[in-house]
Amino acid sequence: MPYLLVGTTKHTLSSLKNKISEFFPKKIPPLLGIDISSSAIKSIELAQGSNGIYVKHYAIEPLPPNTIIDNNIEDIDKLSTALRDIIQQLGTRTRKVATAISSSNVFNKIAPIPIDLSGSELEAYIETEVEQHVPYLREEINFDFKVLGASELDPDYMDTLLVACRSEYISTRITALKSARLIPTIIDVDTYVMERVFPFIVETIPNQDINSTIAVIDVGATLIVMNVFHNGKIIYTQEQAFGGNQLTQNIQYHYNLSYSDADLAKQRGNLPESYTNQILIPFENEIIKRIQNLIKIFFSSTHYNNISHLILCGGCATVPKLREMIEISLKIPTSIANPFGSMTLGSKINPKLLFNDAPRLTIACGLALRYFS
Repeated sequence: MPYLLVGTTKHTLSSLKNKISEFFPKKIPPLLGIDISSSAIKSIELAQGSNGIYVKHYAIEPLPPNTIIDNNIEDIDKLSTALRDIIQQLGTRTRKVATAISSSNVFNKIAPIPIDLSGSELEAYIETEVEQHVPYLREEINFDFKVLGASELDPDYMDTLLVACRSEYISTRITALKSARLIPTIIDVDTYVMERVFPFIVETIPNQDINSTIAVIDVGATLIVMNVFHNGKIIYTQEQAFGGNQLTQNIQYHYNLSYSDADLAKQRGNLPESYTNQILIPFENEIIKRIQNLIKIFFSSTHYNNISHLILCGGCATVPKLREMIEISLKIPTSIANPFGSMTLGSKINPKLLFNDAPRLTIACGLALRYFS
């Protein structure tokens, strides 16, 4: 998987190769997976045990409103404070971090590159490809690349994945992490992270073939993101602006509460009896409509006409009865994501709490799995 390396805009490709060796050492030190979303920070640390991977620590820390808007960090100080708080909750000495940026902020392209290029020629070729295809000035971006293997179309070429994004998307995250006395080690892309954790999710679903066509639907605070997998790889990604914040706002306006009180009432479930019929069910029906629309767009824009299974993740995945309502309405078997089914749990992990939090921890888990890559 590709990783956007810190400071690559200041280096030639030859020094970039040296940097890559730093990011792919023979033995990676302990690593925290930290997923920073618009509503919360999710962090997890995995380790290698005698019976395989085990969950060592995890924590979830809410973010103050407007800390992150549209994938942009608007208040680094608030984010840094929340990062310090979550490290204290984790109770870990690990400080090296893998985090991710949204694929919507990333440009990627598979480029064929001649296999017989010398070092200097390869450097010039990659630079030309980046300048030609990335719609930003060279000094404004960070980029990385990964050789995928020989091209199926021409054995004299190798397929190379180029990944680039605006430097600001990386620099703000690095600043926040460093302010919290953390060491940013890997900056990943959320879709690649999802591919890494996907096998761990699928293996918990009975009679489900990882090679079939499966949609993983992340219903978060502000977005519904659908990643469609086939043969274990993402073949399609689409999103719609809708999520759990809408439910909080509906509670806020209907019961005349502050936003924070409405969010707290939503989490604790201490709402009037009218809540289910007047607020919750209409919200769930709207989610179903949005998912149905995403699936229709997928079918109409690709040659695929079937999805064998839906997997829900994100903060809204455990909204009461949502899974059942989706399964009945769309007539597609639907499960809630749990990437920890085959992992053992550390002594400090509450199994019931982890099971309830698992759908929110998919990206954080995928980032922590980088330790084993």
